[in-house]
Amino acid sequence: VRHAGPIHTEVDMSSYEFWDELGKIFNAVVAYQEKNLEFNKRFISPWIRLGNVFEKQDRNTEAMHAYERAIEIDSGNPQNWFELGNIHFKMENHAEAVDAFHRAIELDPTFGWAHNNLALTLASMGDTEQAVALYQKAIELLRDAKDQAVAWNRLGNAYRKLNEYELALAAFHKADELDRENAGFRD
Repeated sequence: VRHAGPIHTEVDMSSYEFWDELGKIFNAVVAYQEKNLEFNKRFISPWIRLGNVFEKQDRNTEAMHAYERAIEIDSGNPQNWFELGNIHFKMENHAEAVDAFHRAIELDPTFGWAHNNLALTLASMGDTEQAVALYQKAIELLRDAKDQAVAWNRLGNAYRKLNEYELALAAFHKADELDRENAGFRD
């Protein structure tokens, strides 16, 4: 019996065919999630997953509507508000993002990522001083070192904007210490 060796093919990611096939895959995922919604209208997970798929495709308005639908089903779930805040931030609807992150924090004051992303939104709006306090709170609440590193890095950026260079440098060092793989990253 003859065995063929492994077949090595290279994918030309610049080709139309590659991107067309990738688009078909995303469309199939969307169709699956939409079908899932037909069977699970009372559950939020399919709406959140559909919103995530739309977001990855930069179909932000559709993602926003999916997250809003999840909130209609369960307005007491902080994750729903967090997802809505993220998409509003991505769409540069900063006031709406602030409202959504505040709601997530009201529902779960220990939600570190909601504090972190509220701080990022406020910093983007020019309210850097309030962002500093929120980044500090996020650092207290986040348990994963890599998550904390993101918050420390963003805190460093906020301090830099406030011309607090020694504090910025200390925050950047702490971020690098917590996540050496991403040492030097800045957003």
